[in-house]
Amino acid sequence: MDKRINTISSRRGFIGTFLGLLPGIVLASPGRLKAARPEIRDLLSQMDLEALISSRPQKDASVTFKTSGDKSTLYREKRGEMGPVCSLNAMAKIIWDACDGSKSPKDISETLHNRYLVSRHRAWTDTLFFLSRLKKIGAIL
Repeated sequence: MDKRINTISSRRGFIGTFLGLLPGIVLASPGRLKAARPEIRDLLSQMDLEALISSRPQKDASVTFKTSGDKSTLYREKRGEMGPVCSLNAMAKIIWDACDGSKSPKDISETLHNRYLVSRHRAWTDTLFFLSRLKKIGAIL
């Protein structure tokens, strides 16, 4: 019989192993793990934001754009049918049109700032918000 298995299967081996694991179990109590989740989520959100800021967004080829009257909508094919993914207002349409793989989010926000005469901060936050939504739904790469 393998000596390692014999050690863990014996009472003394089990107690030694349990006592070795006990500090980790105590330190990682469910309450502390739940408390750490928002911090982990915030860290991941920060990493996603930094990746988005340094990106050059490009439209996913599976997403199409259609305008009907004054309403603009993004569509994606699902099970042979085109299904709506996202509706666009005028500012969102400019952001979508700028997602050609050559412009950074900063460049796109400058376009919004110049076209709509909104503050640079507002243009920047609107750009990042909409780009993150597009990223989440898989409309941009």
